[in-house]
Amino acid sequence: MKKPAFRLPLLALMLAFSIHSFGQSSQRYDITYVLHGTRDTMAWLCQVYGGEVVAVDSCYLKGDTAIFKGETPLQHGVYKIVFNDTLFTDIIFTGEVTVLESTTPYIIDRMQVHRSEENRLLFDYWRYYFRIQDTLDDVIARGRKIYYANQGKPSRELDLLEQRSDTLDKRKFDYVLKLKQDYPGMLAPKLIWAFQKPDYRFYLVHGGEPWPTEESWYRAHFFDRLDFGDSRMLYTEVLQVMINDYMRSFGQTPSTETYISLTEDVLQKAKVNPVVYQYCIDLFIKNFEVGVWEQVFIHLIENHYLKSPLANPTLQKVYRQRVEAIRNTTIGNLIPEVCGTTPEGTKACLLEELGTRTLLVFWSPGCEHCEAILPDLVKVNQQYKEKGLKIYGFAFADTQDTLQQTIRKFGLDFINVSDYKGLVSNVLDQFNITVTPVMLLLDENGVITDKPLNIPTLYANLVIRYREQ
Repeated sequence: MKKPAFRLPLLALMLAFSIHSFGQSSQRYDITYVLHGTRDTMAWLCQVYGGEVVAVDSCYLKGDTAIFKGETPLQHGVYKIVFNDTLFTDIIFTGEVTVLESTTPYIIDRMQVHRSEENRLLFDYWRYYFRIQDTLDDVIARGRKIYYANQGKPSRELDLLEQRSDTLDKRKFDYVLKLKQDYPGMLAPKLIWAFQKPDYRFYLVHGGEPWPTEESWYRAHFFDRLDFGDSRMLYTEVLQVMINDYMRSFGQTPSTETYISLTEDVLQKAKVNPVVYQYCIDLFIKNFEVGVWEQVFIHLIENHYLKSPLANPTLQKVYRQRVEAIRNTTIGNLIPEVCGTTPEGTKACLLEELGTRTLLVFWSPGCEHCEAILPDLVKVNQQYKEKGLKIYGFAFADTQDTLQQTIRKFGLDFINVSDYKGLVSNVLDQFNITVTPVMLLLDENGVITDKPLNIPTLYANLVIRYREQ
């Protein structure tokens, strides 16, 4: 059983302008970046949108200088200036004329922001952060060494190092907090603040009341510093990264209930901004629409996508059909009627062929995995037909001859029908079938009791079901 990865694919850079219809006001751009030491001849200006990176402009270098100018509107947010697969620099664009200069490979340390207040704040922060973090890493390494040398026994030296660590953490926190307070409305401080995950120990050290569990505190405060109401966050990586981390942190015991609860936590916060809300819905649907978490997908569609003011009407219709199709194969539901014609021309409908147990099998002639189980289905039929088991096969065949040849080849001694429309059969959509074979075990009334994934599972289900009779 796979857990969702909660990662959007990093798209290949496309040298075509891409503009999303939502976000802050946009305007022309004028960006110059002098990168001493690069040996490249071209550079690309790439827009960040969640987990996507799309090239919006390119230029040939003039010596070490990349110049991007255009009248085409750009959204406010984070952009990457890319030279090759490994050499790039993240910058912020909010409409300012931007002039940057640095030297490879020490790009952040040597960054000079000649124009652009947003980027001055951004790179000043990074330099401060790395300076503090280097010291903090050294303190932690020394503490770990002393801890193991003393076999975990408390000591005055460890206490002093812990105090030093707390002081350094507070300096980082105070720097970002002051940045946010001194430059309200600017993107750089807000973005930096959003990436600062709350720290429970820091919270306690500075007078916070203890919670029942550390995990409950983290879950309640995970998104405290992320402004879901600011559409500019869409044009950065922060939303995608934070949601990904949240799902991984609190979805360690995967279940339908867990994932519904976690997605609801995020979506309720995102509702303050319809644009951000729609983005979060789409992000979750991409992770749950394929796989074993069908009920999470249904929840997202019925409770959010169909009610979102910015949802695509065409996709709403498609998702309604998908939900209905998923329910058609959900355990506990009555199977919808499905009919077909045998190669000899006889019509046969599933609900007219029910036994004490019925195995509905969707398969395709020529499908390697399907044909691998056909001999086993013959054995299953021979072993259980006297107990009332019936097997009803619906084949996605193109012609009667194709189906007949396969039946003869494998000696199939159970009902097999088709509508002879191949892979454009409406039955595929009716039962949300994306791969074959698919097996559904029904009771005497046509209610789905099991969805065996393979022959051993089928045998186990039949043993249990017939023992219960």
